[in-house]
Amino acid sequence: LDGLVDFAPAPVDLAPWKGIRDGAEVTCERKADAQLAAIVVKNKVESHGRVSIVRVVSGALKPDSHVVCAKTGERERVGQLFGGIGRDQKALTHAMAGEFVVVPKLKTARAGETLCDEKAQVVLTLPEPPVPLFSRAVQAAQKTADEKASQTLHILEEEDPGLRVTLDPASHQLVLSG
Repeated sequence: LDGLVDFAPAPVDLAPWKGIRDGAEVTCERKADAQLAAIVVKNKVESHGRVSIVRVVSGALKPDSHVVCAKTGERERVGQLFGGIGRDQKALTHAMAGEFVVVPKLKTARAGETLCDEKAQVVLTLPEPPVPLFSRAVQAAQKTADEKASQTLHILEEEDPGLRVTLDPASHQLVLSG
């Protein structure tokens, strides 16, 4: 970790993120006093519900606050924030620009979407997802398990933005690509 601290730049030293607000390109400064902009990096479905890993790009994210999903315009309530490593999670009072936090129970936010202030909505531009290199048809062992297999594959697709689940129109099989 010392090498990372010595050689990797601090979040405030990086170039600002680019985004789109009202059809115009804007930059989001990596400062705590800027308007909130955060990216949902990954969603995980666990036994107690869905949790989202969020990277705060600018501003500060606080528990018991409301944010807007910039693509859909839907409001999300941020109930709690957690930080830490693995299962050793600690409740946080805030998350500043550059930090990764875990936010449980976001209802509609998907991986790659921007969470922001209602007053200053911005859609952050992200790199294109990788092109799938591998595709395989997926078939349940029993016909009665097809529905459950489909639901499970769509949960995996939600968790990992690099996966794609499609229905092949010719063979009527589910195809998993990634």
